[in-house]
Amino acid sequence: MPLKIVRSHSRAILPRKATEKSAGYDLYSVENKIVKAKSTALISTGLRMEIPPPFFGKIEGRSGLAYRYNIHVGGGVIDRDYRGEIQVILVNNATIDFHGENYCRIHVLTLIKVLSGMAIAQIIFQPCYNQSFVETTELSQTERNDRGFGSSGI
Repeated sequence: MPLKIVRSHSRAILPRKATEKSAGYDLYSVENKIVKAKSTALISTGLRMEIPPPFFGKIEGRSGLAYRYNIHVGGGVIDRDYRGEIQVILVNNATIDFHGENYCRIHVLTLIKVLSGMAIAQIIFQPCYNQSFVETTELSQTERNDRGFGSSGI
């Protein structure tokens, strides 16, 4: 099913998959931006979308940015009734600043520098259905029950 998309910036790059079987479509920055160490920044993609039902968009991080530079994505749900620009919250957990400039690959000197035009995140389209709730005082028992946070393995 085609998804309507608007480029609201001249440098906007349409989302695309890295490979045919990739789950997510890469999203690209249209701006130069510095994400200070231990802080966050809102990065513009220059794109607006009309996501068809029953889907929503889920913004996810890129494993290479997370593994190599400790850069992660915060938040990230794009509801199907949202028509504004898709923006990405980048979180820099590293101890050095993360720079963005125009159309360049990542390189490391004494700081991390990324240029606009680089893939910064990915969007995955997932179904979302309206759910009704029934309030109760008890839930069914399972083998796991309330064990969480690594209880089923790391």
